[in-house]
Parts: sequence; structure tokens; C-alpha cells
Amino acid sequence: MEGIKEFINDTCAELNVTLTVRERDNVGCIFRREEFCLHIGECKKVCYGNEMNPFLDCICACYCDFGQCASTELAVRKRGCAVDRFINNTPKIFFLNAGPSIVISSLHWCR
Repeated sequence: MEGIKEFINDTCAELNVTLTVRERDNVGCIFRREEFCLHIGECKKVCYGNEMNPFLDCICACYCDFGQCASTELAVRKRGCAVDRFINNTPKIFFLNAGPSIVISSLHWCR
């Protein structure tokens, strides 16, 4: 199993996304960070880990557009928690707008 996931920007702004990859199964221990830009409407498949380190610990997204800025973050605090299951068991992550805020969502959340 490798760390590969698809990210879709359904917001009204270009996003800067940072993924924090967990070292093995140790929550809070960072193997690496992967940063990328998602243009409006863009769908991008990102390889962020390897066979030994396939899990995400955190997804951060932010934008600054016409003087308005927003950011959001989903971070795992405990192995096996709802956030851990969400960001590591879904093949596609969507970024959406809720007013000026960014929401991280998925159509395929496996509990």
C-alpha cells in the first residue's frame, strides 16, 4: 500500500495544500511534508508516501484571494479516531466553500 490520493478543488480560489505524512503508525511523528497548489476546479492525484509510510497525519489548505484569506486543517490526534479514518480511508478529498471558509469533504467516507 502506498500513499496516493486524489484531491479536487471545488472552491472559488486557488488553494495551497500541505499534507503531513505520518512516520509508520506513530501519530505526531512526521515522515515528510508534501505541498502542492490546486487551481480552481482542478483534480490532482498526489503520491505522498511509500509502503512503510502510507498514512496522512494532517491535511491543511489555505488561500488568499482579493484580500480575503482562509485556511482549514484536519489533523489526527489519536490513531484510529474519526479524523484518522476519514483522511486515510477515502480515495478522493474535496475542498469546498462554505461562505469564505474552506471545508474538507469526501463522497466516499468509509467508517
